Amino acid sequence: MNKLLSVLIFLVLFSLSSLFAKETIRLTNGEWLPYMSATLKHKGVASRIVTEAFALEGIDVEYTFFPWKRAYALVNNGEFDGSLAWASKKEREKEVYYSKEGVILGQTMFFYKNDLELSWQTKKQNYENLKGFTIGTLIGYKYLDVFDDAVKNNIVNEQKVSTLEINFKKLLNNRIDLLISNKDVAYNVLNQSFSKKEIATLSSIEYNPEMTVYYLILSKKHKKNIRLMKLFNSGLKKLKESGKYDQYYKESRAGDYIN
Repeated sequence: MNKLLSVLIFLVLFSLSSLFAKETIRLTNGEWLPYMSATLKHKGVASRIVTEAFALEGIDVEYTFFPWKRAYALVNNGEFDGSLAWASKKEREKEVYYSKEGVILGQTMFFYKNDLELSWQTKKQNYENLKGFTIGTLIGYKYLDVFDDAVKNNIVNEQKVSTLEINFKKLLNNRIDLLISNKDVAYNVLNQSFSKKEIATLSSIEYNPEMTVYYLILSKKHKKNIRLMKLFNSGLKKLKESGKYDQYYKESRAGDYIN
């Protein structure tokens, strides 16, 4: 009798634990500091945003890091539920669902020293006002056509280097007047490689009036992902309305996620 009672109690407790266990979504991830990285606290600011948006809807997130090509392939074939973070492309719409709003709003900036007299209007892209300035860029990166035209017409000078760290060293040593970089990537490099005193000598202004948006994607191989995407969209909206979305980006730009 006691043995039977013990079995019944076990079954009841097991059923209850299963009933109240959180659902887990499995996402592929990749290295793109400071947005996503296995080396950062919370696995980066974008990873934290996705984790907490799902948590607000009662869903746990499990990340596995892969090279980017494989990260997408594993979602496309249905081995993983989804991935972060991806730009919207027409050819992918048959394969994945995109979140309603972006997880990453990539902002490209001009960085310059505080003592530089700069007359720049982002929407007008008035490069004549930057005539004679030397601007640091990165090898292999594509910039706006209007910038390329300004270089071609000798309105501004371009100096290409291999890393953003080199560009910031050149900027701090007055070897270039400005550099172009994604805002969050720039602050990650600054926080990792430069002192607070050096960072305080720099300012930034928008280089590109448009942001590049990166989304959570979920595989269309799983019907449950229609429901999970709706939950994520709801959670992300709540996170933004609470102010935590902006707070996490502010923390990231201050270097708080660096281990």
